[in-house]
Amino acid sequence: MRHAIAFLLVLLVPAAILADPAIGFFFDAEASVNTLDDPLPMVAMDGYVFAVGFECYVTAAEFKVTYPAAMIWTGEEFTASLSMGQTTSGVSLSFWPPLNGWVPGYNLMATVHFILTGDCDAIGNDVPIVVGPHPDTGLVQAAMWPDNVLFDAVGLTATICPSSIGVEEESWGAIKSMLK
Repeated sequence: MRHAIAFLLVLLVPAAILADPAIGFFFDAEASVNTLDDPLPMVAMDGYVFAVGFECYVTAAEFKVTYPAAMIWTGEEFTASLSMGQTTSGVSLSFWPPLNGWVPGYNLMATVHFILTGDCDAIGNDVPIVVGPHPDTGLVQAAMWPDNVLFDAVGLTATICPSSIGVEEESWGAIKSMLK
């Protein structure tokens, strides 16, 4: 019985450690801003692809980024030791030394250079930048050190010109009456 419990723990611990690792597009170098509220048209800008929530050492990753038509992709640089492809068509990255998924909790994978063709009035609201599966494997995935075990990651969506959330001014009495 003890051996069965130990065997199950060996199987379940890696899954618990890797709860919701994700790869996402961000507009700041700290992986905290995934919306661009008021972009200037025809101005060179940078975006960043980060691995977030990877609680392991990461040796490889693969994914694709789908950019909106209003965004002119002008290039990118990878932090990887080896890269094959581009974020626009699917990229596979290899890291040595491995990325430390614990500290600071996010790791830069790519810096993307782009220009937007218009402001929010011209390009519309809720324009997505989607990190999705690599076209060759159909997966957003990474590999952990030391054994290069593959695991799935979640692709995150960034938004250009997010819709505002409508609010109304109301008195506290009116709010309290809604809760009765």
